[in-house]
Amino acid sequence: MNPGEDRPHLGRSFLFVPGSEERKLAKAASLGADAVILDLEDAVPPARKAEARTRIRIFLQAQETQAIEWLIRLNAFSTPYFEADLEASVRADPDALVIPKVDSPEVLQLVDAHLTEAEHASARPAGSLKFFALIESARGILNAHAIATATSRLLGLMPGHVDLSADLGIGAGRADGGIVLHARCQLVLAARAAGVDAVDTIYLNI
Repeated sequence: MNPGEDRPHLGRSFLFVPGSEERKLAKAASLGADAVILDLEDAVPPARKAEARTRIRIFLQAQETQAIEWLIRLNAFSTPYFEADLEASVRADPDALVIPKVDSPEVLQLVDAHLTEAEHASARPAGSLKFFALIESARGILNAHAIATATSRLLGLMPGHVDLSADLGIGAGRADGGIVLHARCQLVLAARAAGVDAVDTIYLNI
């Protein structure tokens, strides 16, 4: 997967699915999403992280359809789960990764370096696995263009308005007004200027 014309199809809808939930994983391919984000982060409690890594790897190895892009959201680089998530995700061979809690270009550059090592360890071509950056803080919004140009692995930017709202000290409500809307617009401008994709924030009315 690469930005622009090399992407296999439009990513109009991205569905988050907990990597620890076998029933939900089994339904993921039938729900009509263009891309499915298999989650190792917020949707998975700490006690089930290892289980989720194994479930995701087995699940992806059994997939044959090319109609869906399969992504894996790792835990943040600063967490104790990141290295195990990264190693397991490279072995699972998804279409791309989602990196949460990105607030500076340095974070993505560190992720890039660790990913290169993981690719080498698994005999995968260096630079072949791309990722999206999830921006979830005021610092990340202000650094959006620098983040968007930090590495050639980057496919696009995603706002995380729930954590952004918490960082700003406001309630996690609607994302279509006020400073949250402003932040979403900032990411669109940064992504466009850098020539990468912009993926909108989550829809909370479950």
